[in-house]
Amino acid sequence: MTRFLRPLLTIAATGSLAVSGLVASGAVSAAPVPTYMLSCGVQSVKPSRIIISCADANRLVTSIHWTSWGGATATATGTLEWNNCTPTCVSGRFLTKAISFKVSGLKTLNKKSTYTTMAGPAGAWGEAGTTWTQVWG
Repeated sequence: MTRFLRPLLTIAATGSLAVSGLVASGAVSAAPVPTYMLSCGVQSVKPSRIIISCADANRLVTSIHWTSWGGATATATGTLEWNNCTPTCVSGRFLTKAISFKVSGLKTLNKKSTYTTMAGPAGAWGEAGTTWTQVWG
């Protein structure tokens, strides 16, 4: 073997042993399982937009910034947009306001850990309550 190849083989062998040692010691772990959010039957990771009113998209949260993600709950801020439906929903206009909310209700849907419930200020989702649960359909 030439004197130039020997150092390369030594480095290659050492590198392989180092990687094998990390795997054997448990220092390298599997990638974390992603958590999804449900929006009108569509699952996505950290969505920037969530539709609340699936039938007509007259209520949604946009410009979402997630401040936590992946635990039993996740928190975010965004812009709530809703159609005032005055005089009708067809001719109504969209209003907006800043909103903070959290998501929870982890369920396994399509083999994916998925948030299904949003909690925000009273009336945010178009009802008197503070939570909105999207039914998987």
